[in-house]
Amino acid sequence: MNTCTLVTGAAGFTGRHLVGFLRGQAGGKVIATGREAGDGIMGLDLSDPEEVRQAIGRIRPSRIFHCAGRFTNVWESDFPANVGWTRHVLEAVREHDPACRVLLIGSAAEYGTPPEGPVAESAPLHPVTIYGVTKAMQTMLMGYYHRSAGIDVVMARTFNLFGPGCSPNLFPGRVAAQVARVRQGAQVKIELRSLSSRRDFLPVEDAVRAYARIMDHGRSGEVYHVGSGSPVTMRKLLQRLLLGSGLTMDDVTTGADDPTKSNVPEIYADLTKLNALPGGEPDRP
Repeated sequence: MNTCTLVTGAAGFTGRHLVGFLRGQAGGKVIATGREAGDGIMGLDLSDPEEVRQAIGRIRPSRIFHCAGRFTNVWESDFPANVGWTRHVLEAVREHDPACRVLLIGSAAEYGTPPEGPVAESAPLHPVTIYGVTKAMQTMLMGYYHRSAGIDVVMARTFNLFGPGCSPNLFPGRVAAQVARVRQGAQVKIELRSLSSRRDFLPVEDAVRAYARIMDHGRSGEVYHVGSGSPVTMRKLLQRLLLGSGLTMDDVTTGADDPTKSNVPEIYADLTKLNALPGGEPDRP
């Protein structure tokens, strides 16, 4: 199929893997965008609505994977990125490219502390972090533009990812950064908080394949979970991340959770909707 696909946030963790995957597929042009141009990336400042409108009006992509966003748990950072940038993209599509299909990247953080068991997309959104609140707002934006303007938009609500280049703001990336410092002699041990919570982790390579399935087959206006569907303790994940590093659990010190932060003991995805799409079940870790 001859398509023009635009990827925002292409310099980020997920965006880089997604662009590599899409460019490995047959047919179509893939335009990678980021705040700074270079290394195969077109510069696009998503905070500037006029620049976004001009770019989308000029390129007229048939598909947009909107991967750009921030995860800092700081209002001044996360709100303009996760809400404002999404609005600018959807407004530009509404004005200049209404036939374009858009995929947004949501987050399990929108659920906060869910009931026991696998979480379905129909579960209520009760975020307990600033980041989660901004991603829930993004979901509401999606519904608004789909209902009021007929925008063809779907969402991949992602749980937790790991893989090469993971941000140090996320647990796997934080571990990787500390492993490097320990091996360099810059610190004595890896220092982490409690490892008892259970999370749903998926390799980023599997996630980007799921994003492509949702883009190709997901129903407009719907949310689809992307995850492994199985919870794993942070301790077991850490053991996996340490494989091949030359370090062991003896090189790790742990402390109590930060009492000033909301800690969710367990959350994992119900993948029924995703698995019903053509393409089969995603690979699991």
